[in-house]
Amino acid sequence: MAIKTRPAPEQEQEPVTKRHPLTDVVANNVLKALGTPPRFLKIKSSHLFDNRFRVNVYQVVKQEFEGLIKKNCICDSFYCIVDEKGEIQNPKIQKKY
Repeated sequence: MAIKTRPAPEQEQEPVTKRHPLTDVVANNVLKALGTPPRFLKIKSSHLFDNRFRVNVYQVVKQEFEGLIKKNCICDSFYCIVDEKGEIQNPKIQKKY
């Protein structure tokens, strides 16, 4: 008696998302204009459309259980319009830190 086997399912390939070339440039320009906040964790820049980006700056707020659990929050958030070089046109970001 022969054992019937199922054909191997085709593996779905995850779509490769391309990052906008100015994503890191915009994040660096925001951090340069704003300054580095105390307990800085990371900065995340997301391309929305055309020349518009959302930039969030995160910082560690609290550490519990001797540093095992870190709580963080967005301390600053910007909706930026940039030029073709990644320079921020709007809003004008004031030095805060």
